Amino acid sequence: MQWIKAHLTLVICVAVSLLAITLMVLGFVMPTVKATMAQDANIVQELARIPPVNERVVKRYEKDRDDIAKLVDDFRKQSEAKGKYQPLHSEVFPAFNSANPGIRFLFKDHYAAAQKQMLKTLNALPPPTDADFKAESEIMAGQKKKDAQAQSLGRTATAPGPTPGLGGWKPPAMTASPLRGTTPEAQSRLGKTPEQLVEAFPDVRLSVRRARSIYCYTGLDSFGTWPNLASPSPTVEDFWYAQMGLWIQQGVVKALAGLNNQTVAQLKARQEQPWVGNLPVKRIVRIAINGYTPPSAGGVAPVKSGVAGPGEIGATASFTKQVGSDTQDVVQFALELVVDARKLPAVIDAICRAGAFTLLLVNYSEEPPNLALSGCIYGSAPTIHATLIFEGCFQRADYEKWMPPTIKTAISSGQAKFDQFQQGARAMETGKPGYNKPSSHGGPRE
Repeated sequence: MQWIKAHLTLVICVAVSLLAITLMVLGFVMPTVKATMAQDANIVQELARIPPVNERVVKRYEKDRDDIAKLVDDFRKQSEAKGKYQPLHSEVFPAFNSANPGIRFLFKDHYAAAQKQMLKTLNALPPPTDADFKAESEIMAGQKKKDAQAQSLGRTATAPGPTPGLGGWKPPAMTASPLRGTTPEAQSRLGKTPEQLVEAFPDVRLSVRRARSIYCYTGLDSFGTWPNLASPSPTVEDFWYAQMGLWIQQGVVKALAGLNNQTVAQLKARQEQPWVGNLPVKRIVRIAINGYTPPSAGGVAPVKSGVAGPGEIGATASFTKQVGSDTQDVVQFALELVVDARKLPAVIDAICRAGAFTLLLVNYSEEPPNLALSGCIYGSAPTIHATLIFEGCFQRADYEKWMPPTIKTAISSGQAKFDQFQQGARAMETGKPGYNKPSSHGGPRE
């Protein structure tokens, strides 16, 4: 026993060695063990032949991560390059400057001037109205009277003012009336060429002249107004809604004008005259601001109608899951446009690139050709009437120092509304001034 204790390590090593030798001998002797080892070896070889899938997945994930990081960095740089939002007047926000009682009137003037500037950016005029047609009719009647007097005195009649042509577009003569009703005037237009229509009818003459002188149809009513600005004492909240809506509209107008101007440059390079008929964006019917999406919104937005267009998405919910917070504001807005059908994707892309704008919904229908040449003339390209709903995300850091505290509270509680602004933008739907409603002679629907 004393010897075992003295040589315990040696004893343990010998015992382990004998056990290992015994197991090895048994392994060679027992056939099942050998077969099992051979099967395991085959499995190892098959696994070795499998390509390193995980490595490819990891590399793809790393590339996607780097691409996303680059996009975020590019967006941040573009946002910084564009600069912060600037209000129309610095003494209005976040509270009125009590030392300047006339600040309300100055803001109104600046707001009106900014809307007029958008028309200049677009090189746009509103569609001709019945009042415009009446004025043109009086001008033509006066000219005919002068010509008759000149001829009675043996003088040469005054040549009529030039009316631009249609840039090669020759709509067919009307063999079936596209006009409403069967009035004598409507029937008198059948079978006439475009040149004959221009010479004989004031509304056609004015419509052709206007179409050839602008790039896009739109008027101030297309942008809407904030009715409370006209009140004797508009609040700072009224001014903020007007300001926020204006920022959105200016971004959209700049994008649409840029798209048209690209085509203008191409046409001029070919020595062709740009006009509504050969440009992508032919008419801006309206740009309506729907409202802020509150932090409580989420899930799929309900569909409702009669607010800013058929199939309108309400600003109280967002299927994109983008909602307002302490660091960002989410505003939904609607556009109603008449565009070249082939250019609709380019129009959507241009708007999305104007800011952090996401398209939520698009509805469109065919815009029939205007063979009568009265009212809006869109040219020979296939044209559609489209309603687009967008969602815009705005970083509060860009304008938070101007933002009234009451607006922040209203957004958080879901009470921030642009309802009155929308009503102003929908004035055209009720036939108020500026809306190109069907003229008295039965022109095509606009």
